[in-house]
Amino acid sequence: ADYGESVTLDLSFSNIGVLPAENVLVQLSSSDPYITLTDSTEVYTLIPANDTTGLTDGFGFTLSNAIPDLHAIPFHFVASDSTDSWSGNFVVTAHAGKLKMSYFEISDPEGNGNGKADPGETFDVIVTVNNAGTALATNVAGQISLNDPWVTLVSQAVQQYGNLDGGTTATQTYTLYADPGIPDGHLAACAFLMTADKGLNTATSFNVVIGQIPAAIIDLDMNLNSGALIQNALIANNVFAEYKNSMPTDLTGYQTLFVCLGTSTKKHVLTANEGQQLADFLTAGGKLYMEGG
Repeated sequence: ADYGESVTLDLSFSNIGVLPAENVLVQLSSSDPYITLTDSTEVYTLIPANDTTGLTDGFGFTLSNAIPDLHAIPFHFVASDSTDSWSGNFVVTAHAGKLKMSYFEISDPEGNGNGKADPGETFDVIVTVNNAGTALATNVAGQISLNDPWVTLVSQAVQQYGNLDGGTTATQTYTLYADPGIPDGHLAACAFLMTADKGLNTATSFNVVIGQIPAAIIDLDMNLNSGALIQNALIANNVFAEYKNSMPTDLTGYQTLFVCLGTSTKKHVLTANEGQQLADFLTAGGKLYMEGG
């Protein structure tokens, strides 16, 4: 039962008694706000003793476009003949599409090819969209928008991702240009809207860093005491920082490093290679805060 569909329901009843059940009137109901019953009443002419009788396409209902993925639709039935009445409940699971932005990456083949957006470059933002639902999403599109005096959208704002089965992904490329005078470490805020048929839409946003990333928090403290607090403080001061739990192989993309090493038995001791990386970073003009004991 997929979102936006009109479906029929085959409902079978077992007679566990010793006498046949004749002319059994079955009435189906549901209080679920995401469905509408279109056929809720059927008569089972005969259900023999110790036997099961079903009606193909006996009942019907429509599902709203807005029904959540894997939503449990509750049904109640009352079955009665001329003398007796029985009732019970069952559940039907609904399936829907669910759009999410998985991640994005930067490609700059027309620039210096370092995989980062730099001042004066035309670069690509490759955005991956995921259908995290369990039903097909058709005519998926992604729209990027930004209001930044330093960054210009060069490509079309809307790109088509096609049809996505549940659990599958697709990528599209958006091309941007960064003004040569843009401040190093500038954050370009991009709004991203995903849409598909049946009213599917999900809005999110992401930041593209132009030039060197302002800061990285390298949290090697096994107690994880300070790293998150440093990150919160930077965010509160509108400074973008990447959070790492291991030493990156390349530190040249950062302006400042916050290295947390911990204390006592929960400390991390820098290796000779890690120490040399930090020394090279300082020699190249980087800024370093380091704590530990």
